[in-house]
Amino acid sequence: MAQKRNLNIDQGTTFQVTIDLDVELLNLDGFASFRRSYTANSGINFVVETNNEMGVITLSLTPNQTVNLKPGQYVWDAYLADNAANTSYRVLEGILTLNPRVTKMEETIWA
Repeated sequence: MAQKRNLNIDQGTTFQVTIDLDVELLNLDGFASFRRSYTANSGINFVVETNNEMGVITLSLTPNQTVNLKPGQYVWDAYLADNAANTSYRVLEGILTLNPRVTKMEETIWA
């Protein structure tokens, strides 16, 4: 069963979170995304890094990915896959809240 973890992201900012899974991640690839609802057709993928020695997974997004998203609540989850064994495991899930920004910076500073 997946661990529950809710995330908060500020619109237009860099986001990064490291989560301790307490499992060995040797030879596992990570995948994670969020979308408006479980049935939404499209979503946004996190950049996922796994640290085999520490048993942690890091999820990140750039300001370019978060700046044009609509504030509100989304659902998200993360999987670990072992391609050699043709297996995958849902390890994380939760609600993602995207907080609106007030200050409007020119997007060219992130290019």
